[in-house]
Amino acid sequence: MKKALLAIGLSSALLFAGCADDEGQDVQEDQTNDNNDVTEVDENELKSSLLDTQMNLISELRVLNQTILEYDALLNGEEEPEEEALIAAAEEAKTAAEEALSKLESFEVSGTYTEEVQSSLEDSLEDLKTYFQERINALDESQTEPDFTAAQEAFDSFQEKFGSIFEEAGLLVPDMAKELS
Repeated sequence: MKKALLAIGLSSALLFAGCADDEGQDVQEDQTNDNNDVTEVDENELKSSLLDTQMNLISELRVLNQTILEYDALLNGEEEPEEEALIAAAEEAKTAAEEALSKLESFEVSGTYTEEVQSSLEDSLEDLKTYFQERINALDESQTEPDFTAAQEAFDSFQEKFGSIFEEAGLLVPDMAKELS
């Protein structure tokens, strides 16, 4: 009888231990599924935040950059522009670049980002600030024959950095030159 009770006791202990282990696995699987859901939400929030930042930049800078591009079109047009018209357009372009630079100085990158993405966005925006500053510098040197090489290099760097952030997030890379024109 003692042997039977001992066998039943050991069997019960093994049964309870086995069930408890299964419950632990179920809990662990549930937690893993919950973590995957959180990751997906964070990824979606990241994408949404990036798109919001892009749209905010476009809405803040498009009109100003269009003024700059109108000057470029006049400067590089087939017909030789009158010097007075070119100088007036250069002044408007410089004012637009100064205003764009001012808007970028106060532009806040807001949204749900990792520290790395936040830092990358801020770094890319520094290149965009440099673009507008180089535009101003070139127009200060010459309104009729400005050299925008440094400005273009800064914009290309901005485009590359900004685009890589979108690409890493699984979004299409925006063509910011097109978006800002």
